Amino acid sequence: MLLFQPDGITYINKEKETVLDAARKAGVLVESPCGGNGTCGKCRVKVLVGEVNAITEEEKHFFTEQELQDGWRLACKLVPKHFRSCEVEVPNINLQMDSEKEAHLLYESELKKYEKKIKECLQEEEKDGNREKETMHGGSRESKADCVEKCASTFGIVVDIGTTNMEFLLWELETKRCVGRKIAENPLKIYGADVVARMTYALKDKENFKESCSLLRNTIATLMEELLQTYLEQYPCEESREIENENENMGGGTHFSEQMVENVLLQSMKEKVSTVSVVGNAAMMHFLAEVSPESLTRAPYKTKYKDSVSLSGTLFGLIHASVRLFPNIEGFVGADTVGVLAYLKQCREEKEDMSKVDDKAAVVIKTLKNSKDISKWDRVLMIDIGTNGELVLQKDGRLYAASTAAGPAFEGATISCGMRGEVGAIRGMQVKEKIELDVIGEVAPRGICGSGLISVVAELVNFGIIDETGYLLNRNEAIKQGCPKVLVDCLEIRGRETVFAISDTVLLTQQDIRELQLAKGAISAGITMLLQACKMNVCDLRGIVLAGAFGTHLQVDAAQRIGLLPDMEKKKIVPIGNAALLGAGVALFYSEEKWRALNTLARKVQHISLAEMEGFQEVYLEAMGFAKVEEER
Repeated sequence: MLLFQPDGITYINKEKETVLDAARKAGVLVESPCGGNGTCGKCRVKVLVGEVNAITEEEKHFFTEQELQDGWRLACKLVPKHFRSCEVEVPNINLQMDSEKEAHLLYESELKKYEKKIKECLQEEEKDGNREKETMHGGSRESKADCVEKCASTFGIVVDIGTTNMEFLLWELETKRCVGRKIAENPLKIYGADVVARMTYALKDKENFKESCSLLRNTIATLMEELLQTYLEQYPCEESREIENENENMGGGTHFSEQMVENVLLQSMKEKVSTVSVVGNAAMMHFLAEVSPESLTRAPYKTKYKDSVSLSGTLFGLIHASVRLFPNIEGFVGADTVGVLAYLKQCREEKEDMSKVDDKAAVVIKTLKNSKDISKWDRVLMIDIGTNGELVLQKDGRLYAASTAAGPAFEGATISCGMRGEVGAIRGMQVKEKIELDVIGEVAPRGICGSGLISVVAELVNFGIIDETGYLLNRNEAIKQGCPKVLVDCLEIRGRETVFAISDTVLLTQQDIRELQLAKGAISAGITMLLQACKMNVCDLRGIVLAGAFGTHLQVDAAQRIGLLPDMEKKKIVPIGNAALLGAGVALFYSEEKWRALNTLARKVQHISLAEMEGFQEVYLEAMGFAKVEEER
């Protein structure tokens, strides 16, 4: 029997079953970016009591002798003795990113940004005044007015399912106010950091597939419930005041318990959710729709479902809601890309933006925001940088899309000291007389996020600490090359390898650099091959749009220095934030005609399979390197 601490969860383990497999079946979250292959070293657990198998060679690589003596092991390699009790401690994986202080700031700033952008997109339609606004109620269509009669306010929820993170927005539909936001880690990360590892696990047998689908759906249901609960705490509703008044006026009678009141209010909130709009990458959308992703695991990598799908809200505890899944395009170009296109299609010119840029930069912004007509985006490349990099290019009125497997390095998942972009994450580094770190929350660094990794590597490439092949120089080599002393002093030997000590607790290893090279090489090669397929060069582009939250925080000059982004005028590279989520927000107000138009838009995009193009591997290998440093330090 296995006992997982600190949660106190017990599980009857099978013979030769690893602790990682047991944890998955017991519902215990154990981080495993590599999918249990023993290559990432992140599924760390501590044996408290019990007889287990001998320490493996892989574990000797990831732990010090003292850590091994203290009981630290890799869950994917740890096998308890059968019919013997074993107790292990699992480090806490905190699914919620925001502290109370951050959440308050979020409501005051971030939500307003989403609200403003969606309202701008919808203004044009509101002018018409005659568009029928419909919602789905119990599977049948109703006008918004009917819904309003049934409850004081109706709500919509927007969901973006990324490979690493999931983001939720709560909308008051009548007022078009964004009143809640939640970010959590994708629960399927316990099966691997990338979609390939997750699909491999799910397709081993039917039970694994059902388990994966259920875990994703149940987690989304729980997080939507938490989103509604947070709203109740932030904005007490009329029902809340009525129940509280009734409770106070009952005198000596039976009072409602606080828990009963909370349950009644939460159920009332759930009944007021009329529509849920979902975007996400192709693999995650297959899991959510409970459609086998098997066709995505082998050439020619075809998606099983393309048009939008409707699910019953009862699957998520929302009895009056319709859950609408965005259409996919093809292969790994999924619903999140369609969400970006849906948002950009409705963007209009924002005068305040135009007043802050010169004519050349204005060309890019005008191209995107001057019209809802997609044909006016000609020669603009959209890039969504993430675990699965997605690219969309329009040329001569036609849309071309491709995807490239960048892997989870940008999310920090396969980096030794990697973490998400939350408090304590290093997001930037500058080398002056001393090393200056930009840490989220201005606290002591706990790790490094994707944008920080790019910034650090770019600086080390600039000063020759990392050469053009990606090799991290040791101290003697760096001295010989004349590298700055402030950087040389950070080169240390840990175990048998050289590491760069960014801080006392955060290290950059040679493997971290290799992971970044694989990721940035995939994006760079994808851009090159997509342009080649469209008979274009970088100089032909009018601009680049960076979609996704990662692109918003990316230091463009650092990204260009390491070869992640093409060498072009920085002002022509425009970040637009999580446009997929904004596109899903616009869709909360869609009529059935609009949903059909969205399906048509997705079908019009021509998918290009980069891996099947001649010369892709050669371009990819070349893109993994760094440009040689000029001899002028």
